[in-house]
Amino acid sequence: AQEDSVDQRITKFLDRYAALSDYITVTELDPVAYPTQASAYDAEENSLIVSCEATGKQRVIPFSDLITYTVDMNSFSYVEDSFDAEGQLTSAIDYVTGDTQKLLYTVTGHGESDLPAAITDAIDKANLSLSSVSPLANGGVPEDCDLLIVNGPTTDLSADEITMFQDYLSGGGQMILLLAQSDAALPNWESFLYDCGLDVADGYIADTAQYYPQFGSPFYLYATLNTASDVCADCDPNALTYLANTRGFTQTAASQAEDAAVTVTPFLTTSENAYAVTETDQVQGSYLLGAVCTWESESADDETTLEPAAGGRLTVLGSTSFLDEEIISSNPSLANQTIFMNAVTVGFDDLSNLSIPAKSLSVTYNTIVNPGLWSTLYI
Repeated sequence: AQEDSVDQRITKFLDRYAALSDYITVTELDPVAYPTQASAYDAEENSLIVSCEATGKQRVIPFSDLITYTVDMNSFSYVEDSFDAEGQLTSAIDYVTGDTQKLLYTVTGHGESDLPAAITDAIDKANLSLSSVSPLANGGVPEDCDLLIVNGPTTDLSADEITMFQDYLSGGGQMILLLAQSDAALPNWESFLYDCGLDVADGYIADTAQYYPQFGSPFYLYATLNTASDVCADCDPNALTYLANTRGFTQTAASQAEDAAVTVTPFLTTSENAYAVTETDQVQGSYLLGAVCTWESESADDETTLEPAAGGRLTVLGSTSFLDEEIISSNPSLANQTIFMNAVTVGFDDLSNLSIPAKSLSVTYNTIVNPGLWSTLYI
């Protein structure tokens, strides 16, 4: 950029970032004073160029990605939205110094929802490639698929697709499934999960001990985190999550046997005061809201049972609300995005979750919902 034209928050950040490592150096280049040198980087003015001599790789980050703006509809002017220098720079350094390339596919064909922008941005920051696929139309899961994501299917699987997913997992594949915010019965999906060690409870889960009163319903709840699980290992055990209209699970008897082929590790659970609620019934108990199913060995004794080889990994979440973009963006302290990105990356030995969320620069205001005499006196 031209001299003295860079936002001081960016230059101060870069100086502090580089000071933490002897491997990072920062050089400022004025394209007006040194046009030949600037053109060698093949970048527009007002850009951060991250390059690694050892690998020969380079990434260009516009300043507009470091400090982002949004339109204020009240004043019809641009206002600062977020400061994303740490996330963008860390992602770029990880990219130019590494040689790992993972391919993620989202499944289509069952009424699935698109992943929210906050999650696709996080996946992009983690330097993962994201595409979509219909296994039925494709004849199976693509051979180059490293992770399959199914986000809220609203229609059922076919028998052929059950076999496709079983074959994919039996080959050591990895899959993440988020159930839709619907209590409709999807027998083939439920049968698939049952073979993986999870029995889907009827109805939605309500938790009278762990819910958000401001939403006025125990169906808007937060879960207990199991930090012994690799998905939540780096989370504060008291960190809050958010789920709404979520399905719940219990472990099948087969998955709890000593010689079980599948190991179920819960990472999100309700309290003991939870209920699986339908129009006609309420069943109290403790339910799983998130769990990882893994397999250690392959057995051909029973061809009707899913028993993948070592490495097969299925992560299940009870509701797509876990990735609700409005909730995640307005409540940055929630652990939802961190947990999901951990679920995406933790199954790979050569990959870690380096997706750092942007810091909000928006101005937020305290508001009084029901102003009155007591509120006035309190103020």
